Amino acid sequence: KCYEMWEKGRWKENRMVAKIFKDEENAQKYFDEAMLQLIASQYAHQFNTMRCGRKISFLPVSIFKLLERGNQFITAEPYLEGKYVKHNDNDGHVDTDDPLPQAFSHFTWEASGRKLLICDIQGVGDTYTDPSICSMTDCDDECFGSSDRGPEAIRSFFASHRCNAECVACGLAAHHGPELSHQVSVRTGQHDGRRDAPRRGRSLWTVGK
Repeated sequence: KCYEMWEKGRWKENRMVAKIFKDEENAQKYFDEAMLQLIASQYAHQFNTMRCGRKISFLPVSIFKLLERGNQFITAEPYLEGKYVKHNDNDGHVDTDDPLPQAFSHFTWEASGRKLLICDIQGVGDTYTDPSICSMTDCDDECFGSSDRGPEAIRSFFASHRCNAECVACGLAAHHGPELSHQVSVRTGQHDGRRDAPRRGRSLWTVGK
């Protein structure tokens, strides 16, 4: 659930969006949500240094514990003014003609050493929020939360992806979708049962490794 929230500072008030998850008692979900956004922000920063022109960003996420409401956790992020647009999802769908979000998703695959892909790109303008991170592993539980659909999501992305001028500007490998989708299928087989894929708290979360 989402709620309007106002952060009161000394000089001004900031309009925010507060989120409470369905599983309200699972505090880890709130920290996972903030970590996902932080990881996406790190990749966005690296993506911006690779090219000129438009710059992308992800909203910062804060975590609060509401003492007057039984220690209820919430996440809070700045309210985005303007038309909210979803560019892609974690099932291979592409919802806009904007090449930048697609190139960013492709970039995260290469920048992570082909270990993860950030998708579910959505927001206002070039400011995004609430991404999904899908990883190349079968974890005991979801490596990056419930939206981590693993190799299947990565295959779906590349099955529909067509490299564009933004991909070229970043020097990304100009693979056609079906060809790269097959490569992901092969890599998935190589990773079965292994534990070297991205996980919470491990070094593979570091951008560029």
